[in-house]
Amino acid sequence: GLVQVQMGHASSSDGRRALYGDGIRDMRTAVHIYRDSLGKRHPSVGRALAKLAQVYEKRNSTETVDTNGVLVKQRDSDQAMALYNYSVKKLRNSIGNGPELGYVLKCIGDLHQRDRRYPQAMEAYSAASAAFGGRNRQVRVSSSRTVMTNEEGDGCYHPEMGWVWFGIGQVLMKKRNWADAQDALEFVLIVIAENKRKKEIFGMTIFSDTSTDASNNRSHYSPLRRPVDDGSVMTYDAESLQSEIELQVVPKRTELDESCLMAQTQLSMGTAQAEQGWRGKAKESYKEAHHVAERCIVLLKSCRVSDENRSRAALNISSMFEKLGDTQMEMGYYDRCTSIFRTLGGDDYLALARLLGKKSALYMR
Repeated sequence: GLVQVQMGHASSSDGRRALYGDGIRDMRTAVHIYRDSLGKRHPSVGRALAKLAQVYEKRNSTETVDTNGVLVKQRDSDQAMALYNYSVKKLRNSIGNGPELGYVLKCIGDLHQRDRRYPQAMEAYSAASAAFGGRNRQVRVSSSRTVMTNEEGDGCYHPEMGWVWFGIGQVLMKKRNWADAQDALEFVLIVIAENKRKKEIFGMTIFSDTSTDASNNRSHYSPLRRPVDDGSVMTYDAESLQSEIELQVVPKRTELDESCLMAQTQLSMGTAQAEQGWRGKAKESYKEAHHVAERCIVLLKSCRVSDENRSRAALNISSMFEKLGDTQMEMGYYDRCTSIFRTLGGDDYLALARLLGKKSALYMR
């Protein structure tokens, strides 16, 4: 099952449209293997479902399926949503609150927000925040399946809380609730700052998606077994194999990811401040967003990522400069954005055409 997941992940990560089908087929096989060998309630079933949903979300296309003799078009986003919800059910019934459940709920929130279902998005984001411990700094203790307060344990917010609360901030901005949106975005910056400080002190990542109760899982779920040379039997389960063959639901965020989140947060906060009439604060936020976005370009050029991920990151960064141009009405931001599109942004010609139209309008002014 772990091998099938890796095969599916490799196929879908290639970025070529034809290989997404291979990734989906292999991951579906993995789900069936986990379910048949470990039982329906094992957390690895939920993890494999989440991985399958990620492939559908990444492909973001439509396919025609035969439903009782009737050909129906299905959107990949709908397939991903159904699989994410199924994954939540499996994870909640097996390991409960924790990074994996929180991240899957965050993905559900992102899909709802993309389709402008803002009440459902807010509900999913709120549940994700609770799964990560919430803003009251409660952190789950895996050995006892309870929670501890900041004073009793490490208390550092999980890094993914930044992405969860950025989503909350975006939903609040869509609802024009500027004050609460600013509060949510300020919390994102707190999460980023705390985790950056922890990394500087300890030189390592504080959390991982495998921090859930692996020891309890070994006692609650059916193990896999294989013979060893002396004739005895070694037992192990899916969690014990994750160091060899990854089955990760929560992504490993890079410095580029975190810097992009910070720039997007500062940019959004500037918008919220401007809408409240705080022009001076908004100007400072836009200035900081520009500074961090420039840093993102340096990181993008220096880091090793696939061509597809590189194009996506470049488009994300160029979008930030475009928004800065929209808010500041300065040609320099549009010029920077155009340069990124042409050198790193891939083939999103519609976005480039839109940007050139904005530059023309600004010239005419």
